[in-house]
Amino acid sequence: MTYASMKAFMERYFEGYSKYSNKIEEIDKLDEFYTPDFISTGHTHMQGKEYPLVRKGRNAYKDSLVRMHADIEEIMTPQDIMIDEQEKKAIALVRVELINHETMEHFGSDIIAFYQLILDEDKTIKIKSVGVFVDDPEKWNNFYFKNL
Repeated sequence: MTYASMKAFMERYFEGYSKYSNKIEEIDKLDEFYTPDFISTGHTHMQGKEYPLVRKGRNAYKDSLVRMHADIEEIMTPQDIMIDEQEKKAIALVRVELINHETMEHFGSDIIAFYQLILDEDKTIKIKSVGVFVDDPEKWNNFYFKNL
């Protein structure tokens, strides 16, 4: 993996996530970005829920997305992507726009996400894990995580 290939992959990922994660009929297209044993860790406190919020396995993560996106649309726009070629990591400052389809309420927020990248058996870059830190946990809990 080179810096250029990792950066191009992450740019494709953010575009694909915003396009496919919001449509249940297209969510399986996200498989091109994640390993089957992908782990997502959300560092946000939710009353009465586990902390951190961990989803193990690509399918468990997609199940969560389907529930979280039941009444919202999520658009992620990277503000900056830092690549560590030696460690095979990407760190991104991301602007997230959430839109509630029923109320048309908008919620904009910034997150920092740490991605571990690997090459799969086909020599394709995949995301092995992500750790996400949100800027306003209470808003996220009320707007995004309410269906979990």
